Amino acid sequence: MKKRICILITGILCIALTACSGTPAANTNASKDTEAPSATSSEPDMPGALYTSVLITDMSCGAADSEGLISEEPFETEFEPDAATLASALSEKTGLDFFAEISETEDGFIVDWAANSTLIANLDDREQKEGFHFFDADSMRWFMMDSLWRTLTANYDVENIYYTMDGGQELAFEELYPVSTFPSDVLYMGSAFYLAHADVQGGEGGLDDIIDGDAALGIAQTAMRERGDEAPVVVLAGEETINGELCYVVEGGSNSEDGTKFTAMYHYAVSTSGSIYYMDVVQGGDWSLYE
Repeated sequence: MKKRICILITGILCIALTACSGTPAANTNASKDTEAPSATSSEPDMPGALYTSVLITDMSCGAADSEGLISEEPFETEFEPDAATLASALSEKTGLDFFAEISETEDGFIVDWAANSTLIANLDDREQKEGFHFFDADSMRWFMMDSLWRTLTANYDVENIYYTMDGGQELAFEELYPVSTFPSDVLYMGSAFYLAHADVQGGEGGLDDIIDGDAALGIAQTAMRERGDEAPVVVLAGEETINGELCYVVEGGSNSEDGTKFTAMYHYAVSTSGSIYYMDVVQGGDWSLYE
């Protein structure tokens, strides 16, 4: 009797062990079939998910009233688009060739327009799409520069767009009103800005009288003296966009004894049209108009 009980118990144990040993194998196969995409996958998290960007076309060409002339259209892609993809999308939408090499900077983009882009090569006999037909080079060029500028700044939340041409050369045209040359180290500001300054101090449609960095330094120094902000060292510290206008930032302070460190005490900014701003860091660090 005891022998039969032992045989029965042994049989039950064998069945139980066999059942237990089969469970991990089944779980392992299931985990392989449902494995989640790796963190480095470029696939969207959800199948069919799209990235929505915006394409902006600007037909205002510097008009003071641009209502109805600037249009936005959603642009959907499976993957997050880079700047070159958005430029290509503008080409497809308008029929104009937005050919350019676009590289990132710390605070924006450098757009190097290609020699065979419509911007540089001109309209020639290109077939223009309905709604984007131009009869003169000026309006076409302002349209292309404004549209790409607005599209990049809107999608990447940046303000600093620099334009060059044909491998990093200064962007220049034989003729373009009111300015035909765009320095490679100065931000592109949009046609409305350039048209607004077309008659600065009675000029012949040029921008020669717009304030440059050297002039801004002198203007800021004068403002500092008027406000009683005395500093042994005054330097040009860069550029910034304030109220939609390019400004040169000027800082007043002092150097360390060994001359290796500059400490700024006063912060000013002078716009290309002559507006003066100052910053009181104690009050929060915002720019205030100096009147």
